[in-house]
Amino acid sequence: MDDLELASLYKSEWEFNNPIKDIYGRNRRFSSPHKNFFSPEVSSKLFKEGFVPHYPGNKEFAVCISHDIDILYKTSTTHVQPSIAKRITARAANLVGINYKPHGKHIELREPNKEWSLERLRKLNDGYGIKSSYYFLSLGHNEEDFNYSLAEVKEQMENLIASGCELGLHGGHKAYNDAGKLLEEKTKFNKETGLSINGYRNHYLRFDVPATWYNVASAGFEYDTTFGYPDSAGFRNGMCYPYYPYDIATGKFINVIELPLILMEMSLFNYMRLDIDTALSLCKKLINEIKACKGVFTVLWHNSSLDGQMGELYIKLLDLLKEEDPWFATSADIVKWWKEEHLLEQSHTMVKKLLDV
Repeated sequence: MDDLELASLYKSEWEFNNPIKDIYGRNRRFSSPHKNFFSPEVSSKLFKEGFVPHYPGNKEFAVCISHDIDILYKTSTTHVQPSIAKRITARAANLVGINYKPHGKHIELREPNKEWSLERLRKLNDGYGIKSSYYFLSLGHNEEDFNYSLAEVKEQMENLIASGCELGLHGGHKAYNDAGKLLEEKTKFNKETGLSINGYRNHYLRFDVPATWYNVASAGFEYDTTFGYPDSAGFRNGMCYPYYPYDIATGKFINVIELPLILMEMSLFNYMRLDIDTALSLCKKLINEIKACKGVFTVLWHNSSLDGQMGELYIKLLDLLKEEDPWFATSADIVKWWKEEHLLEQSHTMVKKLLDV
């Protein structure tokens, strides 16, 4: 690609007015004019031009393993008399583990699913020396995809922090293009957990270019790590480095750091329909591409994907990464390193030259 094409790719130019979106309002990989999607062409360009990132312990590249916590409880439905259902308050329902539905003729009983346990996931990662980033939903009982309250998981959150992991917000279905809703969810998170957070990823990888970046910035987040296509692993805008997004409408960079998402397990199985061997081969290719320009390999693996084929592939991927010996870090640690070591500043200077701005 020539510099003009690379600049257009970095800016995600085609996405600003793309009319072909899926039912969740997402731009999809199949609509992109970018063909060499499994190569970080912009980052490779910066590397060839003299930008050489470095990491603790002289590691060749960095890896961020992250987890979106969508579900923790199994639910079952039981019928009750309407008069009884009306007497169940939301507070009482929460205390006894009922997913409350007012004025209904049935209630949903919930119980923790051991296979989705955060403790199980943490111990698995600990075996590889990995401290992960966990993104939690901050929803009310009657909102779409509600499965747990923050109060219910507060102790588990504190245990994750004590073990060196990072917590962030997993924005709900409406947050990606509604600044007020996003701020509401962040405020709820802070209030109910007493914890401060710097990182964000939206549910279903819903993303509106450039509105989501502005919303994340206005809510006071330091970084977003949503920006990857749901239907394919790869490099959405040719980057495997943290970067500042560019708004073609204003001709200015947006004041939030994007840590681009490279791999989500759902992409490999649910969208790309790969078998384990092919999926692992693709993982190897992505790792080699990132290692070649000393980039950051960001991985999203849901806590509900630790069994069956997805669980098997996760272990194989961790084994592969352990052999490569990267710097394993949380999203926040990576962003902090890139800022304190002036890597973000250096790469941004080169990007501005590439974009001629």
